[in-house]
Amino acid sequence: MFKTRWRRMGYNATNVKMNNLLKLASVALMLFSASHVAAQHKFDCPDCRGRGEVVKYCPNSKCHNGAIFCETCDYSGMVNRACSSCNGSGVIAKERDKPCPTCLGKKYEEKEKQEPCTHCRNGKVPSKNRHGETVWVNHDACQGTGYITTKYKAACRPCGGTGVKGTESYSVNCNSCAGTGRLKETCPKCAGKGSYVCPDCKGYGNVREKCSRCNGNGVIYTD
Repeated sequence: MFKTRWRRMGYNATNVKMNNLLKLASVALMLFSASHVAAQHKFDCPDCRGRGEVVKYCPNSKCHNGAIFCETCDYSGMVNRACSSCNGSGVIAKERDKPCPTCLGKKYEEKEKQEPCTHCRNGKVPSKNRHGETVWVNHDACQGTGYITTKYKAACRPCGGTGVKGTESYSVNCNSCAGTGRLKETCPKCAGKGSYVCPDCKGYGNVREKCSRCNGNGVIYTD
């Protein structure tokens, strides 16, 4: 019984010694690491000045402050295209009926015909002179001819009474392009802005790269 108790007391003493040694070892390790870290010096990277990035000029020679001038619209934002209504000519050809040259589109012709004068006899009518004698004089209506000339309308034979003989072409200004033959529309490449964003610098005018000296950390450690 006493031997067992002494053995337990000896075991506990051994544990206490081991715990103390472990504590001393951990404290020594902490002091060593602290002294090692304290020996290092941290300062901003001189290449990127602590930003972690290096700014370089855009490599695209056409880039101007992040934009590239659009050559498709000549910097105006608008492009011209041929009018589809007039095929770029500015005029539209049309056809219309050509009036008949004989009747001038009236559909009829005016003709004359002679009819016997019913108010005279062979162009003369009786009249009395100053002595009261009856004499035969020329009829005023027919001028002594015995016939009266009248006018009538007859259907025009060359055009068949239609007043039209063939068609003729004529040109009018195109309404779509106002006679210019060209239409202006927004440039599809620059969307009417006259320039578009540089694909290399994304519109910033310069390119940002990861600093190779500090590997993008912005700081450098040295002993």
